Amino acid sequence: MSKLRQHLLWLLLLLLSALLGACSTAPIALPLAEDMPTFLFYYTDNWPPWAQMQPIVNGLEEQYSNQIRFMSLNANVDGAASYEALILRGHPAYVIFSADGEELFRALGAQERDFLQQALDDALP
Repeated sequence: MSKLRQHLLWLLLLLLSALLGACSTAPIALPLAEDMPTFLFYYTDNWPPWAQMQPIVNGLEEQYSNQIRFMSLNANVDGAASYEALILRGHPAYVIFSADGEELFRALGAQERDFLQQALDDALP
């Protein structure tokens, strides 16, 4: 076997083992409510749209507090694992799950209050 083929084979085996190792990790448990829909809000402190969206999300949380569980998670700290597991690629990020764990909605970046409110209304049984 030529040296090039041997190196390519080793590289292929290395990549395959890395992929299999990544697939065999335990799944990340998402912080979902079991009795109502859940709204996950991912932010980072140092990103200007977060400051713009925080009061909107807080107002929606107050409005829907008896119907939807709200979770605000720092995408770099307490929410990092679930942020990566959901393959979110921007922030702020919003994800709504039904009570049975089905993803119903996701969006990234600054959003209009009415847009988020309609998504929350759609998530209600």
